[in-house]
Amino acid sequence: MSHTTLPPEVRSPRTNRANRLLLLLLGLILLAGGLAGLLTGLEVFGSARADQPVFNRELVDFVDRNAGWFWPLVAVVAVILGLLALWWLLIQARGDRVSSLDLETDRSHGRTRLAAGALTGALVDEIESYRGVARASGRLLGDGLAPRLSLRVALDGRVDAGDVLRRIESEALAHARSALAAERLPTRLELVVPRRAAVPPAVAESGR
Repeated sequence: MSHTTLPPEVRSPRTNRANRLLLLLLGLILLAGGLAGLLTGLEVFGSARADQPVFNRELVDFVDRNAGWFWPLVAVVAVILGLLALWWLLIQARGDRVSSLDLETDRSHGRTRLAAGALTGALVDEIESYRGVARASGRLLGDGLAPRLSLRVALDGRVDAGDVLRRIESEALAHARSALAAERLPTRLELVVPRRAAVPPAVAESGR
């Protein structure tokens, strides 16, 4: 287990990928629009076009002639863009919590599923029984075939944080891997130490 400072998990990897793609596309559109405006202003497309207003007379006349369908179309497009913006805001809170685990990877042998809450509940109960632990919480993330574990454990200061950390890894996490019949269970473990404790808080990540 390697000890390091880890960033908080606030969004799922899928949400982060969608954000990067959306921002990339938006940036490219804005860049193309900005370059077009700059080149027009520099008279690259001719001085006549550079002196034209953004909304020229032909465009205004076109809108006036087709006002019956033009403005309703604008309204529909605005509603669609608003719904897309709302959807984008909603997925910011989307997590990738696993609800169940596939214990049988070979579907020809049938399908065996385990509720993720059953595993994390048993794991949290075991960790909370350790001396020096005040409370704990856990969740499984990723997908049912290759989950990763995220644990947060608050200590009461009676036991050195390193001792609790070693016990969690050697006992609780070993039991979790055994229950899943898995050699590895990537784990993000955060230990929260009370202020009165002399031992600094520890954050760790395990790939096992």
